[in-house]
Order: sequence, then C-alpha cells, then structure tokens
Amino acid sequence: MVFMSIEEIVRERTVRALTHGSDVDGVVCAALILKRFPDASIDLGSPSADLSGEYEIVADLPLQKGLRTKIWVDHHANAKVEGICEQMIYDPSSKSAASLLAKFLDVRAPELVEIADRADSAGYLTEPPFDLAGEYDIAWDVNDAVKAIFYKGRFIELAKFLAFGNLHELKRKFMIEILYSRNSRKRTFDAVRDLPLEVKLRGADAAIIIMQDDRILRPGTVAHALLSGGVKVCVIIFSDGRGWINVGRDFDGVSAVGIAERYGGGGHAKSAGAKVGLENLEKLKKELEELGLRTVFVDLKEFVGRGGRKSSAQV
Repeated sequence: MVFMSIEEIVRERTVRALTHGSDVDGVVCAALILKRFPDASIDLGSPSADLSGEYEIVADLPLQKGLRTKIWVDHHANAKVEGICEQMIYDPSSKSAASLLAKFLDVRAPELVEIADRADSAGYLTEPPFDLAGEYDIAWDVNDAVKAIFYKGRFIELAKFLAFGNLHELKRKFMIEILYSRNSRKRTFDAVRDLPLEVKLRGADAAIIIMQDDRILRPGTVAHALLSGGVKVCVIIFSDGRGWINVGRDFDGVSAVGIAERYGGGGHAKSAGAKVGLENLEKLKKELEELGLRTVFVDLKEFVGRGGRKSSAQV
C-alpha cells in the first residue's frame, strides 16, 4: 500500500470528520483534527449506531459498511472494517485512537494525547473525584465534561477548547457539565457502595448487572465500585440487550474483548462492548463460569430499591 500525506488526501477541501461523540478519546480526536484543520466539520457517532456518510477522517469508530472515508483511524480490537477507506491507520496495541491520529496529522499535543491514553486504557492517575476540590487527574475533567454533553454544539465547543484553550481552565469553562457528572457519580456510588459485598456474600467473584436506565445511575461508577471492591469481572446489561464487559485491572484471567467478540462486539482487554441480547444472559453466565468465575445476577433496580445489600440471613 502506498501511504499518502494528509495534504494529498484532503486536497484543500473542507475536512469532514466523524468521531465518537461520548468519550474522551473521541473528543480528543476531534480536538486534534481542529488543531490541524480549524475549519473542519465534525460529526458525532456511536459504535452501537448505524453509521453512514462520506468523510475525510473517521476516528475512534468502527468502519461500518455505510461509511466511505479517506482515512480511518482506530485502535479497538476486532474493529469492524466493512466500509471503504483509502488509508487505514489501525493498531489495536495503541492505548487510544488519538495517539495514532496525532502522529498521522503531525500534531504536537502530548498532554491531550496522554489524557486520551489514560482515559481509554483505564489508566487514570487518581480515583474518580466526587466534587471540584482536591488534587486529581485532569483527565477526569475531560471525561466528566464530555459525559454530560448531550448535543453536538456543546461537544464542538469542548473540542475547540481542548484544541486551543488552556487545559487548566477547563474546570471553569465546563463547570456545569463536570458538576453534573460528579453529582451523578456520588449519587450512584452511594446507591451501590454495598454491591461488591453482596456479590462476595453470595460466594461470587463475577457479576452480571441488569441495569434498566443508564441515565439515572452511571454505569461507569457501578463498574468501578465493583472492580475496586474486589469483583474480578462485571458485565453491565442494559434494557436493550447491550452489554458492557469490565475486567479488574489486576486480573488477567479473562479478556473483555474476547468475550465481546463472541457476540459480535469489540473493544479492549479490560473493557469491551457487544449486543449480548437479553435472551443470552444464561449463556453468558455459563461462559464466565467455564472460565472459572463464580457468577451471579444482580438486578440493580431491585438492589437499589431495597436500600442495598441483603442481610446475612437473607443471602
């Protein structure tokens, strides 16, 4: 394959880009594109959505069959490659799509790339904060801002700020979003703080969590509470059958992406997603147990509704 320069690919036209619209890696990719092409048009997508259109750059998303692009940049294991691209920048060993994109675009933004690397590889330098006080990894500010953005215009504002603003002013500029995320995180943590204990009292080291509404409780906080509480693997299942597999940082007995691939999904060794399907939950439980993990189901709505864990007499 003959690799073209970015100048040869875009040929002075307005760059149209598509990136993941709800995570740190995606918004950092958007920021890198804007640093290189300030007039670029950015569209947002989700790995679980049906994606289509023609672009110069598609980043941090699967190359679905409805997509046609000059450049495709991704790092997810088992990423779909069904669309058309002229140049593929793909490396599943990379911590983030942003790191690959920065090299290709020849954009020097080491702090931004390191933020994306830490966020997308579960490598945050500190525990997640519940408020604005104290010292914590600045990557949490980016994460908590983007997770509370629900429309494209504000996402673009965040991407432009990351591209051209002072990162240490991010907390002030996006305080409403950051506080929304942290209040939600605190509310979720308070609701599920006893969840790891319940799983352990039931003699298990893995849990399949049935989660009805991911807008009320934060799935990331649920997963973090379980894994930091000693549960080795947790799978969060949403009401539409989507599954999010999470593996403890210090547990190497299971690959999250290895499980996700069996359901047509992909991701990383420690975190991956797939359309598992509600009809396949017993099958998933059996698979985990065949890997040596005693696994239990927990209905999160029921758990929270009764105010936490069961007494030892009920277990």
